[in-house]
Amino acid sequence: DNLVLSRYAILQVAAVDDNLVCLLDLPAAPGAGDLVLFSAHTPCCGKNDGRDREHDHLAATWRDLLAGAGPFAVDPAIPVVMVGDFNMVGYRRQLETLRDGRFIDPATWGDDYAPARAAGSLRAAPLRHTHTRLHYTWRDDGSSFAPGRLDWLFYSPDCLTLQRSFALWTPDMPAGARAASGLRADDSRASDHLALV
Repeated sequence: DNLVLSRYAILQVAAVDDNLVCLLDLPAAPGAGDLVLFSAHTPCCGKNDGRDREHDHLAATWRDLLAGAGPFAVDPAIPVVMVGDFNMVGYRRQLETLRDGRFIDPATWGDDYAPARAAGSLRAAPLRHTHTRLHYTWRDDGSSFAPGRLDWLFYSPDCLTLQRSFALWTPDMPAGARAASGLRADDSRASDHLALV
């Protein structure tokens, strides 16, 4: 159920469990293969063991790519973006694995590392709603669970600068802002996950 659509050429793609890692060719940057993109949908809800394993595997894949041992060759200075439904409903360690390179199971995956090289940790985009101070990315009004931040966007701050980011929840947008953007109040209800930009 994982899919990547890109206006830029996808040069390489590999599966990491049920997740994807892609090498994108950004025309504005020098050379081919200018961005590594991880697209994730890790196990949900009470499946903490599966989520631990997949988060460790994603982090190990990025570490291996940086070391020249990943599923395809990349420049070790290449930027990375990890985005998707990480189902962050369990333990903080799952966030720290992706952001900080701290493995939950080092006996299987090896030593910790700095995913943003000299900068240390990856940075998480704030993804605040466009017209409120809320940060949740999942909402299902028919569920017994409160809205939560299940989806994340991590990036390498050593070579990328975040210009803007937001989560789109159209019911809370003023009517004028929706009209100016060509949106309707119920557009965000097409999914239980909000669109992340």
